[in-house]
Amino acid sequence: MRQYSLTALCTASTLLMTAGMCVNDASAASFVPLGSGVQRYFGSQSNAYTDSVPAAAWGAVPIGPYTAGSTITGVPAAPGSTIYPTYNGLPFQTTPSSWQFIDTFAGTAAFTASRSTIAGSFNPTGTLTSDAEVNIFNWHIEQGPAATGYAYEQLNFGSGYGVTANPTGLGGATPALPLPISGIVQAGGYAQFDAVINYAWIPTTPLFVPTGPAVSLGSLSYTFLQPGGGTFSTGTLLASPIGDGILELSGHMWVAGDPFDMTVGPLPEPTSLAVLAIGAMAMLRRRTKA
Repeated sequence: MRQYSLTALCTASTLLMTAGMCVNDASAASFVPLGSGVQRYFGSQSNAYTDSVPAAAWGAVPIGPYTAGSTITGVPAAPGSTIYPTYNGLPFQTTPSSWQFIDTFAGTAAFTASRSTIAGSFNPTGTLTSDAEVNIFNWHIEQGPAATGYAYEQLNFGSGYGVTANPTGLGGATPALPLPISGIVQAGGYAQFDAVINYAWIPTTPLFVPTGPAVSLGSLSYTFLQPGGGTFSTGTLLASPIGDGILELSGHMWVAGDPFDMTVGPLPEPTSLAVLAIGAMAMLRRRTKA
């Protein structure tokens, strides 16, 4: 058994413009939410039990750890960067979306359960591409002391904001935010968290009718594996073109492990400047694997 504690850098748009953050100047624009959707995929008992919302089916999922920077093998892929105007799944942009899964061992020591909350936040008079965010908080997945096999949950999401009154373009940024992580790992166990948030710009008319192809503005990512240490990446977001458009965010977040008990978040309440601060605490205990 090994206890760990570290402070690293997590993908985030910070509330304060601090040292180490590169920000381009830009005039304020007007942001309005256009829609959002999240799909959740849950598996336990080494993928013998699966559930999702909206309802879906998928194939075999190999034992982890899984490849960082992509969705879990076998689970439906995250949406592409150009998904406006259809955002499949449960909306989360104006009201946070919460969901709970529990497998067939509910009420026994062999259970696996998960609860997650995802939300969108934005600055109505934003100046930066990072002024729109996807927030994850109070995400807890737990295997009971008698549970067998590996478990996972993946969230695929998409969210779009209309941007007008944008005479100079939104400024780019390289955001960074310190984040503590702590927990206990049993020999032979592992826990993972992974997130990729892609930003894209779609030029439009003032009524948000697309007039051209989407342009990538970069990605934010987070990778954590225990045992093995954590890597927290602060991707660079580019400035947007001048004029009206849709700022679109899409990607995935997932947790996985065996045996594990992990909490992601909680985050501060959304503020006028959006914050994405993902925290993970994993406590792994000895039990029999499938």
